[in-house]
Amino acid sequence: MWLLDSMQKSLKAPERYTVTDDGSTDRKCGSGKQKRTFAAHMKVPASPNAHNALVLDSGDASGLLGARGYKLDTGAGQVRKSDNKYVEAMTNEKAHTHITVTLMAHGAPTLDYVLMGTTDCL
Repeated sequence: MWLLDSMQKSLKAPERYTVTDDGSTDRKCGSGKQKRTFAAHMKVPASPNAHNALVLDSGDASGLLGARGYKLDTGAGQVRKSDNKYVEAMTNEKAHTHITVTLMAHGAPTLDYVLMGTTDCL
């Protein structure tokens, strides 16, 4: 979870992230093929303007992923002001991996970062 390690350092998050799916299990996905999934969650202190923080922090995430060959899926990334949620999907075709970064503000003093990923059905 190098992405959350990097985000934790840049945001000076007091807590380490929690891995909710370590990607160590093959999951059947049809025609005898397998895929792997992985997920993690991290909370960080919110800025006074949580909505702007979501947009800025998502830019950090896409920059870190872009440096590793991921490209933004512009159809999936969007800011929804009504629920203070930003979703950004990125794909690395060479690595056959898709990552979705979701950043949420719930009106609380923290922002939630959820990272979910999956490989292609191989």
